[in-house]
Amino acid sequence: MHKILRFAKTAYVKSQNLKPLLSSYTNPDDFISRMVKTGELIRLKNGFFLIAEKIEETPIPYEQIANLLFGPSYISKVSIIDMKNQKSANRQKFAKYYNKQPC
Repeated sequence: MHKILRFAKTAYVKSQNLKPLLSSYTNPDDFISRMVKTGELIRLKNGFFLIAEKIEETPIPYEQIANLLFGPSYISKVSIIDMKNQKSANRQKFAKYYNKQPC
C-alpha cells in the first residue's frame, strides 16, 4: 500500500480527500489513475475508491458500500431481519458441525 493511503481510517476514500495529499505531484489525477491500474485502489465511481489492502483485511458489507455510493438510504426492517436470521442459521450450522464429538 502506498504511504499516502495509510492516512485513511476507513477502507474507502474520495479523490477530494486524496488530492491535498498529492499536491507535490504535478498531476494528482494521473497518480490516482496509476494506483487504480496497479490495484492499490478500486474505483467504484468517479472520485470514489476502495483501498484494496484494507478491503482484504476487513471486508465492508455490501449494504454499507451501497449507502456510500447512492447517498442517504435505508435498509428495510425485512432485510435486517433476514440478515439476522441468516447469521443465526449460520451460527447454528457452525455449532452443529464443530460441537460433534469424535467417534
